[in-house]
Amino acid sequence: MVILVASTLGILLSGYAPQANEVTYGGHTFKQEGDYLVTNVNKTKIKIQSYPTDLETIKIDEAVASLVGSANMLYVSYPLNGTDQDSLGMAAQAAFDLGEYLNGKGVYVVLGASDTNMGYEAIPVLDCMNATASAPAIVFGSGNESLISADGYCVKMSGISGYDFIRLKDRLVLKLTGVMK
Repeated sequence: MVILVASTLGILLSGYAPQANEVTYGGHTFKQEGDYLVTNVNKTKIKIQSYPTDLETIKIDEAVASLVGSANMLYVSYPLNGTDQDSLGMAAQAAFDLGEYLNGKGVYVVLGASDTNMGYEAIPVLDCMNATASAPAIVFGSGNESLISADGYCVKMSGISGYDFIRLKDRLVLKLTGVMK
């Protein structure tokens, strides 16, 4: 009985899956630090929450890397309405983490909501309509598949579920750093 209880507790505490302390991908070794896999690329600390191999199926337009990579300022927004609490939390976390990475690269990031902010008036409403050549936008939203596309000066990060927002952010960061193509 003690073994059954201990093994059940171990499964619950491990998040239902064994956690590797290190993962190697594309010549980079990612080490587990809390909820993140961390590596250094060109002396920059990179933090992701997904295994890189799990991101290979996410399509990304070639124009996205040059649009985001050349920006000095970016709007990053996520949906507030029609999003369940778990998905909202994941979208907010993905936007924050992406902003943190971009800030570390010298990009000024303005975080906001991509739809009406009723009840969240302190959060500015930012979407593709705000995107310009000097300040492109990255907008997280729902879609029928997980993909990252460019539409003018707007990068659309479309996901099926809340966890997809995290995966999309991780895929974009790995593309921008050259870890993934």
